[in-house]
Amino acid sequence: KVIKMAVGSVSRLTMKKLVLNSEAFEKSPKWMQRAMEAAQIAPSSLNHQPWRFLIDLENERLGVTKVSNSQEEQDIGIAMAHIALVAKHYGLENFWHLEEASSSKEAIWWHGV
Repeated sequence: KVIKMAVGSVSRLTMKKLVLNSEAFEKSPKWMQRAMEAAQIAPSSLNHQPWRFLIDLENERLGVTKVSNSQEEQDIGIAMAHIALVAKHYGLENFWHLEEASSSKEAIWWHGV
C-alpha cells in the first residue's frame, strides 16, 4: 500500500480500462499480466496514462496504443520500458514492432523470441 501511494497508483486506471480487450487479461500468460501491471504504475504526465493495451493470445504478444489525440509519446515509451523490463525478468528477449491494429489505430506490438 505504501508503494502504491508513493508512485501514485491509488488513482491509476484499472486494467479493465487500460486493456481494450480486457476479457483476454485473465487468459494471458503470467509474464504478460505482470508486464501490464508494471506499465500500469509507470509515471505519466499529469497521471493521464495515455496508453492502452491490446492482447493477442494467439501469437502471445502485447500491443500498446495511444489514446486518441494523445501527444504523450514519452509517457508511452516509459510504459513500454516497464513492459520490456518485466519480459526480460521472465527470461524473454523482445523487440517492438509498429503495425496497424484491428481498430484502425496504430499499435506497437511486443514480440518475444
